[in-house]
Amino acid sequence: MKPTRRHPLRYPPYSLVRFFKVIGDTPLYKASPGGTPRSARNALEEAAKLHGKFTCYYGIKCREPNANLMLTIDHVVAQAKSGSEGLCNLRIACHACNSDKRDQDARKYRLSKRTRRRTKRY
Repeated sequence: MKPTRRHPLRYPPYSLVRFFKVIGDTPLYKASPGGTPRSARNALEEAAKLHGKFTCYYGIKCREPNANLMLTIDHVVAQAKSGSEGLCNLRIACHACNSDKRDQDARKYRLSKRTRRRTKRY
């Protein structure tokens, strides 16, 4: 049986972001109980900074020095490929992984990086 990967929305800083209300077609979220209502992207960014501990979702290029200081918000399904701005489509990634991924699907990107690392000879 294959081990299952737990969904990241269950853990901080993702779990700190709470739905607030919908204005028009835009859902708003809060990163803290008294926080300002924001878009999912901005609320997740604020939650990551408030929580202080975050790791790159992809964990591939993050071994670079100070990778955690270069926080970016990445879309699992790229916006170029009809990905949404909803919280379930956003992940925290280091700048190196996010720029390397570009508009690829998150699952395909992770698999391609794993196979590249295995075939690399030192």
